Amino acid sequence: SLKQGHYQDVEALTTCLTGLLKNLRLKSGIKFQSVYLSLVSQNIIAKRSQAVIALAERGNKSVTKTDIQRVNRQAQILGSCLEDEILYTEPLSYAVDTEQEVSNPLGLYGHQLKVDLYLICAKVSYINTIIEIIQRIGYKLNDIMLSGLAVSKAVFNPRENTGLSILCDIGKDITQILILNNGKLVHYQTLGCGADDLTVGLSRELNLPYSLAEEIKVSYGLIYNDDAMSSTCSKIHRREQVKSKITDKEVIMKRGDSYSTISQNLITQIITRQSYQIAQRIRDVIRPHLLAISPSLISDKPTLYVNGRTTGLDGFLELLEIVIGLPVKIVKIGNPCLLAPLMRRYVSSGESILNYIACLGMIAEVIEGSFEKKAFPHEFRNLFFSILDKMKEIYQEYF
Repeated sequence: SLKQGHYQDVEALTTCLTGLLKNLRLKSGIKFQSVYLSLVSQNIIAKRSQAVIALAERGNKSVTKTDIQRVNRQAQILGSCLEDEILYTEPLSYAVDTEQEVSNPLGLYGHQLKVDLYLICAKVSYINTIIEIIQRIGYKLNDIMLSGLAVSKAVFNPRENTGLSILCDIGKDITQILILNNGKLVHYQTLGCGADDLTVGLSRELNLPYSLAEEIKVSYGLIYNDDAMSSTCSKIHRREQVKSKITDKEVIMKRGDSYSTISQNLITQIITRQSYQIAQRIRDVIRPHLLAISPSLISDKPTLYVNGRTTGLDGFLELLEIVIGLPVKIVKIGNPCLLAPLMRRYVSSGESILNYIACLGMIAEVIEGSFEKKAFPHEFRNLFFSILDKMKEIYQEYF
């Protein structure tokens, strides 16, 4: 019903979600009425936008929260169109007159305020279809969060997230790449490849049904890794010649009522070749952006954190390290608001976490959001401070 985030069959998707949420209610015993949704799709577009506003008609004034909100809003309007639904915004930097690369301009005096804003958008029609499906099955959609961002919320500790952080989330048919600089998202991109490429490659080259190819990948998946590996395709073909050094085995499989055998070396060659192509595409996204952000990358290499079931294949992480040229690690929980409940169950990493890490990231976002709301529990107190801030702005504007 979904392929690379595109709707193939809305009715089938509605039926699938209905059954899923019904089973969840039965197993948990919780009667929930609203849901949060993590989203990944090729329909998602990331872009940058800039905007400038005058702080005062004459002279200078202090930058206020309202000014920051106003310039951010202006950048959102300039960077999007009527058909776009903004899913995420991140101010990369501000400028107040000659003061450039300001992370927080609040309180600075100047004549004009400029923002460099990072936007992630999806088509309004695409989002409206999601909302319609959720409402059709009887639930309210509280919020939508990018799946890759949800994973990053669970993996990175917001209090220690300094320098460059790279996350690669390899899904079934979409791979998400996120680059964060000092905790700010500076690049987000999706690739139309994933774990399915390995299965489809086996299915096509061995003339197998998809389900059987998937079973063979999971049971016998292996990637050649040696020092001869390099970034050229000729080397990857030469590298396949090491099969002669490895004792070949025959894999017995059942097709209908008969049995046949396949060389395990042939399986490994196909999976290695497909994995190499995925690694190349990831490298081609990461390298230019890292060099633009940090020219000293060669001497101070950041770690690439990888998520997805494909990481469980023997040799896949080593292949990524060789092709991309960065240290590679499997993701684990790093957000402190999740560590306490997870530690009580003695689980903070492993396959069980990888399967649900996006969900855990959304939980972390909700927990952190609820803490912010509890800062001023009484609405009148919020209203009082809002009025006070507005009075300060009026005073600064005219006096």
